[in-house]
Amino acid sequence: MRQTKLMVFIFELALCTFMVSCAKDDDPQVTSISLSQPSLSIIKEGTATLSVSHTPSNLTAPDYVWSSSNTSVATVNHGVISAVNEGTAIITASVTKLNLYAACTVIVTPIVPTSITLDKSNLSLIVGDESKLTAIVLPENAKNKSFSWSSSNEKIISISNDGIVKSIAPGNAKITVKTTIGNLEATCDVEVKKIPVESVSLNYPKLNMIIGQTETLTATIYPSNATYKDLEWSSSDESIATVTEGKIVTFKEGTISISVKTADENKTASCIVTVNNNNNVDFNPYGNDSQW
Repeated sequence: MRQTKLMVFIFELALCTFMVSCAKDDDPQVTSISLSQPSLSIIKEGTATLSVSHTPSNLTAPDYVWSSSNTSVATVNHGVISAVNEGTAIITASVTKLNLYAACTVIVTPIVPTSITLDKSNLSLIVGDESKLTAIVLPENAKNKSFSWSSSNEKIISISNDGIVKSIAPGNAKITVKTTIGNLEATCDVEVKKIPVESVSLNYPKLNMIIGQTETLTATIYPSNATYKDLEWSSSDESIATVTEGKIVTFKEGTISISVKTADENKTASCIVTVNNNNNVDFNPYGNDSQW
């Protein structure tokens, strides 16, 4: 009797174990996984995050194992990707026991410029002056920080590869600096002012001349580097003497004023010319004994 009960107990235990085992084998399982992005691009030293979806979605997510095909390019930790160096790496999420895998191709690109600025946004120069502009490209660890310069009007200002601005003529122009990568740009407005004439003088304040004689006056402009040096000559009475570019020609007796005026600032100087006939033996052409 005892032996019979024991056999029945063993049979029931075996049946229960079999039923539990069958129940485990029939539990629903995750059949596929996928990543939020099949590919992505990250700037060097940047980060990005991948998420995993599974089906059936109503089941508890399995434990994922993350890996990178090239850790010198990109590493991954629970879906957070860190870009190490330029290149390509395959980031994989897997569930080994279910033989499930999902991958994302990651391309790590160089750090590129995000901005360029100039140390000056405005410049005021006098004709002939020079000034240096300095361009600042950020971030500092950008791979290619090269840039080029240009002038909106090279008749007014020029710009060298070193950022040296040279003023050529009065006016307004703009200097532009532009990055090779991304075409980022910055500008500086430049005003070029003239060097004004302050005064003009003649080599002789007065002259004694005879009819038919010629003499040349020389005008000196101050400062010598004035931007505009054009002169306008005139005679107070052209029937007595005329003047052309400082050269005086006399025609008859009389006293006149030969004047010169600067085109810039209208500065003037004059010379009193006394014209005598050639019978005047006491002739001093400069009207000054010390010069005769």
